[in-house]
Amino acid sequence: MLNDLMEKRKKVLTESEQHKNKRNELNATASKSARERNSLNNQTREFVEEAQKNKDLRDKYNQEVIALKAERNDFNNKANVLFEDIEAFKKEHGNLKNRGIKELQKQIEYMEYRQQTEVFTYR
Repeated sequence: MLNDLMEKRKKVLTESEQHKNKRNELNATASKSARERNSLNNQTREFVEEAQKNKDLRDKYNQEVIALKAERNDFNNKANVLFEDIEAFKKEHGNLKNRGIKELQKQIEYMEYRQQTEVFTYR
């Protein structure tokens, strides 16, 4: 019986040692995982801060775009008024839109030639 108890004690001590070793391995793995987690959390924090900075920049640029669009609209309105003035001028003074500069130059040259070569009456 004493031998059985001693055998049982050796077996329990061996198993106890194995459990301690397993516990130590698991503790080491847990510590390693905790370090990795902390590292990833720090990276996440940095990425969130960078994302916030980029969001602030985006908002700033969006405000600039809004201001520039308003300025563009003002210029477009002024241009539209000027185009309306041009159209009114064309209606008053004849439509020169279809005439090109070369065509007008040819017409001037022809009229000068006629003036030099023909006799005109003054009526």
